[in-house]
Amino acid sequence: MEQVNQSSRRPRRNSQQISALLAKYNSSGLSVSDFCERHQIHESNLHKWISRAKQKSGKKDIRRAAFAEVQVTSSENLLFAEVNGIRIYQPVAASYLKELRG
Repeated sequence: MEQVNQSSRRPRRNSQQISALLAKYNSSGLSVSDFCERHQIHESNLHKWISRAKQKSGKKDIRRAAFAEVQVTSSENLLFAEVNGIRIYQPVAASYLKELRG
């Protein structure tokens, strides 16, 4: 049973309930706003719980990964930059790229 905070009449969740909600969020595929709306949670609370969970676990990001890890197996024809239609296939200094922009 959830405890009710007398000043705001909102349910107060314990750590197990918060962990369960974070696990649901991670596997839901929903945006923060959609998830919070469906579970009647304020967005700031979800962000606070995620932040605390990251601190406790030592993980950099507990949310769903926004990017996939990519491993390059061959550096042949690897495009490093393209400026004004000029393709550069090797590392160059930023100042060189700025001069190309001209």
